[in-house]
This record gives sequence, C-alpha cells and structure tokens, in this order.
Amino acid sequence: MSTNLRDEDTNCSVAIYPREVPSTLELVREKVGLMEAQNVDDAFFVVDLGQIYDKLEQWRRFLPRVRPFYGKF
Repeated sequence: MSTNLRDEDTNCSVAIYPREVPSTLELVREKVGLMEAQNVDDAFFVVDLGQIYDKLEQWRRFLPRVRPFYGKF
C-alpha cells in the first residue's frame, strides 16, 4: 500500500511506500504494467530514499569533519 501525493500545477505525483514493500524491481514491473494497461508512455522515476539516508549516515561516520554543502541556485 502506498501514499499518493499529487501536485496539479506540475502534473506530478509521488507514491511513498512503506519499508515492508516488495523489491524495487517488483514495484517497477507493477508500475510499467499499469502504464501499459492504460496505454501511457510517460517517464517515471524510482528512488529508494532509505539508501540515500544510509549513504549520508555512512558519510557522517567516515568523514565526521566534512559537512555536505548544498549549493543555492
């Protein structure tokens, strides 16, 4: 089960899945199957935020004096 967020201004939606979901590959296959059934040819993006968080924690553990810098644009 996922939580779906939609932004009407940008025509974007975000699905947030709990940690207990099947593999990322299974989620992608499910999404592709739904899109094919609806004859939709839009791009989509998949990211595991847990992996990004783990990498940040690893950074902090191995490089404690180095602070990430997020540039402004």
